[in-house]
Amino acid sequence: MANMTKTELTCSHPNASAKKKQNTPVPMATHRFRAMNTEIEVILPAEHSHHARTAEIWFRNSQERFSRFDPKSELSRINQSSSSWVFVSKAMAEVLSLTRHFWLKTDGLFSPFLLDALEKAGYAHSFECLPPVAISEPSAISAEETCPKTRPLPQPAVTGPDRHTFHIYPSQQLLERPPGLRIDLGGIVKGWTAQQLARHLQREHAVPWGLVNAGGDLYAWGGYGCDAPWTIGISHPLRDRWEPLRPDMPPAKDIAFIQIRRGAVATSGTMARRWRTPEGIQHHLIDPRTGRPSQSDLVQCTVISPCLVEAEVLAKVIVILGQKEGVRFLKRYMETEKRPLAAFLISDKGEGTLVLENGEVQRMEVKR
Repeated sequence: MANMTKTELTCSHPNASAKKKQNTPVPMATHRFRAMNTEIEVILPAEHSHHARTAEIWFRNSQERFSRFDPKSELSRINQSSSSWVFVSKAMAEVLSLTRHFWLKTDGLFSPFLLDALEKAGYAHSFECLPPVAISEPSAISAEETCPKTRPLPQPAVTGPDRHTFHIYPSQQLLERPPGLRIDLGGIVKGWTAQQLARHLQREHAVPWGLVNAGGDLYAWGGYGCDAPWTIGISHPLRDRWEPLRPDMPPAKDIAFIQIRRGAVATSGTMARRWRTPEGIQHHLIDPRTGRPSQSDLVQCTVISPCLVEAEVLAKVIVILGQKEGVRFLKRYMETEKRPLAAFLISDKGEGTLVLENGEVQRMEVKR
């Protein structure tokens, strides 16, 4: 098990009426380990550091259940089955229900039916086994050359099943799907696992505050210690991924900051998970309308939401749609679903777009 490091952070209560409540050291415990092909970070009060083992087991169990790369996983068993009806676990039923919900809500732009397209693009093995690509290397995929704004949207290349032939029945723990239809849950299960762990720690162990960060998709609650908000730094998409910001960390790699006391932050982009193929550099965000890696003018999107699964899904969809259509989609979604969301988009030209909870859109330049 990875080590649990104890750190003392100094924070000031925003509503403190007495000076003695300010600048109070907050004992924190940070646990880092690797699971689900990404880095996991769990920050808890020091007196709850013994739950670190719970966090690691939680993610390992999800990996064993949902991995498409493990032939013994439950997901692999489903994909190997030729039957239209498959019994599934309670956890699988919940994730499949959420998957179907967002598949329908996004008109198929978020799709669990892209496994063939992912494998065709070269993502047939776990990411760490793929030929690496330096972040500074240009991609073979050019939004400017292949997807100009004046070009009409292509017809769907990966339509998936009919909505009436893909069903999940949670109470019976039954999946109904066309025979042979394969499913990939990589676009949703990481956020689901992180948020489920956060809820478990709060409800079952009364952990008053904490943060679960799964490779940049995180859920935080309770502020930290003295109710100061968590400050999240968003890094430039051409630099290192972003992570929770400590007061003693230099902000040089961060281009924006988010402060939350409770909620979720998820980032998706085309620069992190890339690999080399004979056809050029590819990435993992498949556009279901083309069956190929996304060619939009966005390289990164961060979404803030009360729900981490929702943030994870919307960030992916916005990157696939591109700057103009992505903003339209988000504003329409916020209005229709009555959701308090916000997003920060970064284009391949270094243009930043901030969409606020009230639907206001602000433009800014992102320095390279």
